[in-house]
Amino acid sequence: MDVQDSTDTSYYVSQLIDSLTSGEINPSDFGVKINQYSQTMTKNLFRDSLPKFISNLRSKTTDVFFRYFFNNESYQDNDLWKFVDYKDFWVQLRNFHDYIYSRSMDFTEVIQFFEETLSSTNSQPRLSYLEQRVIEQLDQTPYFLNKDLAKKFHVSEKKISHLMNGLRAKGISLGSSVDYSALGFYEFFTLGTHALHDDTMVVVHKYELFPSFSMGYGVSSEKISASSIYDVINKKIICNTRILTLGISLKDWSKNSVRRVKMPTPIQGEQTDFYVTPVSKDYILRLVRNCETNFKRPNIKQIANIFDVSIRTLFRIKSKLKDIGILEPRIILENKELMIILMISEKELVEFYNKVPFIRSYEVQDGDNNVKWMTFLSIFPSDFNFIYKKSNKSVDIFQVIEKNVLDQTTDNEKILLHLNQKT
Repeated sequence: MDVQDSTDTSYYVSQLIDSLTSGEINPSDFGVKINQYSQTMTKNLFRDSLPKFISNLRSKTTDVFFRYFFNNESYQDNDLWKFVDYKDFWVQLRNFHDYIYSRSMDFTEVIQFFEETLSSTNSQPRLSYLEQRVIEQLDQTPYFLNKDLAKKFHVSEKKISHLMNGLRAKGISLGSSVDYSALGFYEFFTLGTHALHDDTMVVVHKYELFPSFSMGYGVSSEKISASSIYDVINKKIICNTRILTLGISLKDWSKNSVRRVKMPTPIQGEQTDFYVTPVSKDYILRLVRNCETNFKRPNIKQIANIFDVSIRTLFRIKSKLKDIGILEPRIILENKELMIILMISEKELVEFYNKVPFIRSYEVQDGDNNVKWMTFLSIFPSDFNFIYKKSNKSVDIFQVIEKNVLDQTTDNEKILLHLNQKT
């Protein structure tokens, strides 16, 4: 074998190992393929793929790898051996190496991680390998068309189309953020259920919370003055796709991660010169609301029919709003396997921004210019107790039980609560 052949073989074996630890290939198929190659080369490449581990942990991991895939009992078993039959063990090994492990951990703590991760249920949404890669790709390049994704992953456009429909059914979609203030609209929250007039109300989200509490989110065409109204002055939407697909618990991030938080850009940014005429307000609002949930395919034909405006005009407006940054594509996550909690705090909860799957964070102020943060977090259910125990007395925590989306509300009999009056 010449040098070039050896280099090519090493590269292929390395790619096989990466496929195993990313979940692209199942362990049975990997075992068949890897046995065609030199054990010495494979051993060295596997060890080299785990550079962060201390020597002792690399040796234990390599022993388990060879005992399992090469049926070689000369390699001693250890406490890691009991995990190798779990379907996701090799994926979680890579996850642990890349995101969780620190050299201060002893072997007992390593074992504890795998016991908690592999034995827990509903730790993450069930996503196929292709679904995970598509989500991550759209997070990086949201303007990719289905044909681009098909080419990237060597599948048909039809398969990508079915996959995208499946993701939407799971509450994972390419939506968008909207800078409503740049369009002349006002976003707000009201604690308690709210009463608004039809001519100013555009859309409402009504949240039912636990412990017993309710609140609303709305967009209005006019500024509303009331003691219960908290105007949104900026907001941030963050989806951490790797945390979502790998199921990394908040406890593990908080204990071991030393990565710096990358601050997301507020959606309320510089004002633009885009002007919304009174006659166009209704259909522009309907358009951007559609884009919030489905950036690529807002229901433009229906909007055109309802408001008697041309489809071409709506596409042109969407393109303009995208170009000037009022409309920005984002991965939106409303998966039912995740728990949604609301945290109301005096300060921005930046410590969560790169440690949970999904966040909507709103800075709000009342009529007296008192500022608070309302942060909706989509978390793995197993993380709730950890968050609850770690939160201080200045942070109020509620579980979102139900979210209803309404076009308008005329319920004038509900009580409005001020943020400092809730019990």
